[in-house]
Order: sequence, then C-alpha cells, then structure tokens
Amino acid sequence: MRIPPVLVTPVNAVEADYTSPAVNIENARKVTLIAAGSSLYNRTAEVSTEVSLDGTTFVDFNMLVNNLENSNSQTTTLTESLTVPVNDSILGCFADLGWAFKDMRIVVDISEVSGSLSPSVSPSASVSPSESVSPSKSPSVSPSESLSPSKSPSVSPSASLSPSLSPSLSPSSSLSPSVSPSESLSPSVSPSLSPSASPSGGSPSGTISCSVLVEY
Repeated sequence: MRIPPVLVTPVNAVEADYTSPAVNIENARKVTLIAAGSSLYNRTAEVSTEVSLDGTTFVDFNMLVNNLENSNSQTTTLTESLTVPVNDSILGCFADLGWAFKDMRIVVDISEVSGSLSPSVSPSASVSPSESVSPSKSPSVSPSESLSPSKSPSVSPSASLSPSLSPSLSPSSSLSPSVSPSESLSPSVSPSLSPSASPSGGSPSGTISCSVLVEY
C-alpha cells in the first residue's frame, strides 16, 4: 500500500535568518519545496537546505533543482539555494540522483536592502580675504626762506649809516605718513550631509514561509 505524500511547513512567516527543525525524509522518493515571500520590498531572501544521515550532523545540500531556471530547452540546472520573490512563490526539488537521507532542514538567509539612499553633500566653503592697505604718505616740506635786507644809507651832514638787516628763515617741514592696513579674512565653510534612506513601498520587514512535500 502506497503511503500518501506528507506536507509539512517547517518555516512559517519568519522575519529573520532562520534554521528550521529537522524534517524526516527517510525512504522518500521525492522531496519538493515551495518558498513564498510576502512584502519583501526592502529585503532579499534565499532558501537553502541541509541534509543528515544520522539526524545529528547536517551538511549543505547543493543539488536543488530550481523551477525558474529550467525549461524544455535546458538541461537540469542544480543550485544551492532558491531566491524567494518579493510577493510570490518559487518551487524547487531534490535532484533525483539516488540520494538517501534521514533528515533535512530549511535554512533561510535574509539580507537588508536600502531602497533609495540619496546623500546630498553640499559643502559651501567661501573664503573671502579682503586685504586693503592704504598707506597715505604725504610729506609736505615747505621751506620758506626770506632774506630781506634793507640797506638805506643816508648822507647828511651828520652821516648816519643805519643798515637794518632782518633775515627771517622759517622752514616748515611736515611729514605725516598714515598707514592703515585693514586685513579681513572671513572664511565660512558650511558642509551639509543629509542622507535620506527611503525604501519605496512595502513594509519595513516582510516574511518568508516554506513548505516541504515528501513523497514515499
């Protein structure tokens, strides 16, 4: 009497990396997986499998057949993992190569993806040195030398010689240098970094579920 296939769901709406409990696949002829993503707008997720001969030691199983990577024109493509769609499901199965295992388990690997990161860096550095040196040197030398001798001899019976000599020397030298350097350096640097990470659409997390159909 043939045993009907057994459907189990070892992964149910998980939101982070996860390793499922062991699923017994002893004497199984076929093992089929279906993985479903829900609202994985800002995340990527992969589902892989591990198998064990004794139920204790598990190793990666790299012979999954991906339903999306095969068609009638292709040979069978074997893969290590299945990439879970954002809001859809994907099918995979164990390759029919005569392998026999006691247990298997599902491994979920979830990675965050930033939807849109728009850093705007606007450093505005304005250095405006204004150096104004205005030396005004105005020497003014105004020597005015006036020599005014007045000699007025008069001969009379009483000879009187009255020379009057009145020299006046008035040099006026005025040197007034004025130097007024005014140096103003006013640098203004205002960098602004405003990264805005805005994933568009969907919830910030999303979930993954995976079921296994074991046929004996």
